[in-house]
This record gives sequence, structure tokens and C-alpha cells, in this order.
Amino acid sequence: MQSHSAAHWLLLIHQLPPKPDYFRVKIWRRLQGLGAVPVKNSVYVLPRSDQAVEDFRWVQREIEEGASRFLENEAVIREYEEFIESALGEARSRDD
Repeated sequence: MQSHSAAHWLLLIHQLPPKPDYFRVKIWRRLQGLGAVPVKNSVYVLPRSDQAVEDFRWVQREIEEGASRFLENEAVIREYEEFIESALGEARSRDD
């Protein structure tokens, strides 16, 4: 097995929202399709190449766009509404 220096690898480190599940699966499948190897839960590696840089950039854009849509999702906001109101109430009471 040939040894590679750190310069030969490209890492993608991401943070996905916990919901919706389909989005996490979509990104996981996309990374799998690229041949990216999971190093840890949110860390994937590919051998460095121009194509790998382009592929990871596409995945990064998908994550950023998907996360933004997630934050605007009214059904999800309703699911967390009680928590949001409680957290905001606590923050306001600390400010008083």
C-alpha cells in the first residue's frame, strides 16, 4: 500500500441539520456515489484531484442550500416552537 502525504487528501467536514431525515440520506448517498470515505460522522475524504475539489464544492452547495430551506420549513419550526419560545423567554429574562 502506497503512503500518501496530507497534501494528497481532500476532506469535507459538514454539519447537517438533524431533520429532515431525507436530506441527510440524500447527502450521504451523494458522498457515497463520489466514492468519498467516511472518516468520522461528518468527515469524508477523497484523494485530492481537480474533480474531487469540484465534487466536494457541489456537495457543499447542496448542504448550504438544503440547510437554508430546512430553517425556513414551517412544519419543522412548528415542531420546535415550544423549545424556541422557551429559549427566547429565558434569553429575555437574563437581559432584564
